[in-house]
Amino acid sequence: MVGMMAALVLNFALRWGGARAASIRWNPTEGASPLQEFIDHAGRTWGARLELMTRAGRFLDEFSTAAPALVRSGAVSIVANFDEVSLRIKLDWQSEPPTTRVVDPDDPTLHGLSILLMRHWSDRLTTLMRDREHQTLEAMFNDS
Repeated sequence: MVGMMAALVLNFALRWGGARAASIRWNPTEGASPLQEFIDHAGRTWGARLELMTRAGRFLDEFSTAAPALVRSGAVSIVANFDEVSLRIKLDWQSEPPTTRVVDPDDPTLHGLSILLMRHWSDRLTTLMRDREHQTLEAMFNDS
C-alpha cells in the first residue's frame, strides 16, 4: 500500500509541468509522412497509449488525403494537446469551408470520404469558420 502511494505521488510530481503540447506547420505537398512522424514523436514524449495515438495518426492520414482539396494555399498549422485523459488536435488553414456532413460520390479527390473517415477515427469533430477564408478543424480523442 505504501509503495503504491509513493508511486502515485512520484508520478504526479515528476509529470508536473511536463510538456503536453506539440505543434507543426505542414504543407499538403509534403505528404502524410511528416504528420505521422509528428504524432508518433508526440505520443512517445507524452507516454500516451498506443491505441489513442494510432487513431490520431489515422485521423491525420485521412486529413492529408483531403488537404489538397481543402487547403487553398500555404501551410496548415497543427497543434496537439494531451492531458492524460484525452487528445485534442486543432488544424488551422486558409480555404473554403470544409463540408463534414455530405459525401459527394462524384468528387474525384474523395475528400468527402476522407472527412467521413476522420469522423470515424475521432470521438468528436468540429469545424469553425472564423472568417470567409480561415478554417479550423478540431478533433477530440478520448483515451478509453
